[in-house]
Amino acid sequence: MSSFFKNFPLIKYSFGDNEPLVYFQKISTGVDLIDVLKEQISVYTKQTILDNERPDTLSYKLYGTSDYYWTFFLMNDKLRESGWPVPSEREYEVLYERYPNYTMTTDSFVATSFPVGTKVKTSTGYFATVLKKNLDLGQIIIKPNGFKEVYVSQANSYQIIGATPSEYPNNFTGVTSISFDDGSITQVASVWLSQAEYNAAHHYEDSKGEYVDVNPYSQDRSGKKLVTVKDRFQAKNRDLKEIVVLRPEVADSVVGEFKKLLRT
Repeated sequence: MSSFFKNFPLIKYSFGDNEPLVYFQKISTGVDLIDVLKEQISVYTKQTILDNERPDTLSYKLYGTSDYYWTFFLMNDKLRESGWPVPSEREYEVLYERYPNYTMTTDSFVATSFPVGTKVKTSTGYFATVLKKNLDLGQIIIKPNGFKEVYVSQANSYQIIGATPSEYPNNFTGVTSISFDDGSITQVASVWLSQAEYNAAHHYEDSKGEYVDVNPYSQDRSGKKLVTVKDRFQAKNRDLKEIVVLRPEVADSVVGEFKKLLRT
């Protein structure tokens, strides 16, 4: 267990309805000392997190001990919410891991069709599953399910066979429509833009950098700046690297007071 949590008071807790009570750190304990210090510029300074720098190594560089790593998260809400920034050389790797699917942008009305979990077929003959929809942008995010439909001349019919991931980029970025047909219900949506998920729109901005709405039933996005998922990820990652930290000359006293308040 992290050395940070050893300072938290102990309470009796049961890890299950029929489990016996055991002593465990009360992790909901909160001390407003750090929040107060955030308003006092004399106790903190700005710091840029370097590539491949970990919380413990940054703590050692600043304070001569790796034990103060947790102060970075208490001093910076964005680190608690989003985690430690990704090294620049790993941005694309992490981006592809987090957004591995495909975004179909449609001007069709899809609010009541193509619910999450629907198995659809693309105009290129590949099958996929609807993962989510962003109705504000007219987006349907789909995940390939490993099958495609091909015409077999010998049998004079279409058959469903396996599809390999290496085929996906070319055959999911050229989609012009997606459809669903279970024999009783048929749904079709036109697709005017099909992209890898990380290249699709995250939002649009005006000239001042403010979020603006678009008409999801129109292809016209003129006068609005496109910010892709990749753009947003990289900008957020850059912002995560700019943090505030306790000044080395006050770190020991602040940490000591913090631990004392936890034990009271």
